[in-house]
Amino acid sequence: KQQQQQHQQQQQQQKQQQQQQQQQQQQQQQQQQQQQQQQQQQQQQQQQQQQQQQQQQQQQQQQQQQQQQQQQQQQQQQQQEQQQQGQQQQQQQQQQQPPPPPRG
Repeated sequence: KQQQQQHQQQQQQQKQQQQQQQQQQQQQQQQQQQQQQQQQQQQQQQQQQQQQQQQQQQQQQQQQQQQQQQQQQQQQQQQQEQQQQGQQQQQQQQQQQPPPPPRG
């Protein structure tokens, strides 16, 4: 009888060990899931950073366009000034021409 009881106890111990192993496996799975979630969060942060960079680039492009427009306006002003100078020269030339001699 004593021997039989010992056998039964050994079997019970083996069962307990198996249960412990299963619990450990479950814990490992949970840890893996947590790691995956962390990775996803990091990816989201990277995407946000990329979006911010894109926005900054767009702003820079807009600034460049504004500068180009200003340059064009300045060029137009210069052209207008040149035209005015040209008109003044023409007027002066007309005044400098001597009057035609009278015909008698």
